[in-house]
Amino acid sequence: MKLHETRNTALAVVGLGALTVYILACTSFSPDDTKVLYPAFDPKTGQMGIWVYDRNAARSEPVFTPVWFEDSTNKAAPLLQRPQWSPDGRRILIVWQGGDDDVLHLAAVPFRQPGAVTVWALPGVEEASTRLVYPLTVVGWRVLVADSERIHRLDLATGELVRHEGATNIVLYPSSVPGQVLYIENAEGAEGRATIGRMNPSTFTRTPLIVLTNKLDDGQVAVSPDATRVAYVPEQDEQTQLTVLRAGQTELTRTLNAPGEKLHVGVLLFDPGGTRLFAPFMSQEQGHANVAYGVMEIPLNDQPPRRTILIRDAPEPDDDEMAPLFFQAGLSNDRKTLAIASTYLACLKASAPFKAQDCALFLVDLRDPGRKAKKIAIPLPAERLPPALQ
Repeated sequence: MKLHETRNTALAVVGLGALTVYILACTSFSPDDTKVLYPAFDPKTGQMGIWVYDRNAARSEPVFTPVWFEDSTNKAAPLLQRPQWSPDGRRILIVWQGGDDDVLHLAAVPFRQPGAVTVWALPGVEEASTRLVYPLTVVGWRVLVADSERIHRLDLATGELVRHEGATNIVLYPSSVPGQVLYIENAEGAEGRATIGRMNPSTFTRTPLIVLTNKLDDGQVAVSPDATRVAYVPEQDEQTQLTVLRAGQTELTRTLNAPGEKLHVGVLLFDPGGTRLFAPFMSQEQGHANVAYGVMEIPLNDQPPRRTILIRDAPEPDDDEMAPLFFQAGLSNDRKTLAIASTYLACLKASAPFKAQDCALFLVDLRDPGRKAKKIAIPLPAERLPPALQ
């Protein structure tokens, strides 16, 4: 499984119909916030699947494990998977790539309900594995996937697959308007521009809201659910600079890294309350061989960012710009807890093996002044998986 050419793709977040549940990354809170979906290994077979953590019972159990093998071996390969809940919490939607490079697989898994698991194959998605670095967009039970040439829409209730051609270089986002999604379209060419607007998922009609004079295709981008703000962190070697635009005008600019520090941020996440931005990150102090992973809270005012370190002295990954993309944060529906899992960090090529004690699901209490984090261990398999995420 190769996950290259992902750095020029912007964030896509998940919205579930009018309920406006925003599910991010490889973790997902249930509608009542009592359960969290996350990727984990089977301790015996080493296969990676989706598990659920029950916050009230303080225990985890496996939910679903798709299997895919490396071409030349009989060993299970780590699969990048995206889980999310249905609005009623009775089913779990899981998306993964396996087999052909241009096929996405989707499964609807009943959760503690009678019924069979339903699996779909979505063919013709260019570089399908790269579409999973950022979450898919879901409206009701319609899944929308945008690649570089078209938008694919799969109705999970009927199985109908529609492809809308001519939608090039588009990334989809959730909207606070029921039944709508947001999009960013980067025009082609060196002098291209970025258009931010709303799209009707039924007709694919796009309505521009903001037009920027430069493209947003080289770094990390996030759009607020109400489409009033855009956050952008371009890729730079020495300085990590955040710019937040509001109504097309610069609202704030902030340097995120300390002098001499190497800092790479992952997928950005707006708090739906409109007061802050979350940025998972990987940092490396000057002269240090190892790295740290954590999450940064960035107030949308003149207050300084706040860092919460979750993993210290981790081995430096071979691709330090890619690594934070696999350490993504999901926000609970009540906005009181962040969930972030380090499962995929254990699958990255790095200077040394990932430490077993650092493989965990972290639940960060945003109400706690010290941002106390609960750590739920994710056991590594007895035989380490090959570093297939590269």
